Amino acid sequence: LEGADQWHCERCDAKVDAARRVRLHRLPPVIMLHLKRFAYTPSGQVRKVRTPVVLLGDALQGLDGVDFSQYASSQDAVDAGAKPALLYDIISIVNHHGRDAFCGHYTANCRHCVDGRWYSFNDDTVGVVEGEDVWLPEEAY
Repeated sequence: LEGADQWHCERCDAKVDAARRVRLHRLPPVIMLHLKRFAYTPSGQVRKVRTPVVLLGDALQGLDGVDFSQYASSQDAVDAGAKPALLYDIISIVNHHGRDAFCGHYTANCRHCVDGRWYSFNDDTVGVVEGEDVWLPEEAY
């Protein structure tokens, strides 16, 4: 946080540059992550955030074994004796297709728990999704 967004330090009673972060004491077995894909402009307008969310590796490999250890507190490392890899597999993705917050369409891509294949859910249509079409870096919500 810098400039007009500086944080007010209660200890020194001044505005200071700061970094904002979240650390979790213990991670649960399942995490639901919501990406903030809409933002307010200074004039009060709502705009769609189109920053691509990049996964490591190719799209399908990047969905398996996402490491959340950088977001865990040191307590997880103490419990395990060393900093463990806290790996999660992405099993579903909600996508927003549209130019802004006031128009568009939501779809979902979900991995089947039995056959392991990805399926696209678009209103009343369900179909198999292959390869690069599973992860849509500018649409993931």
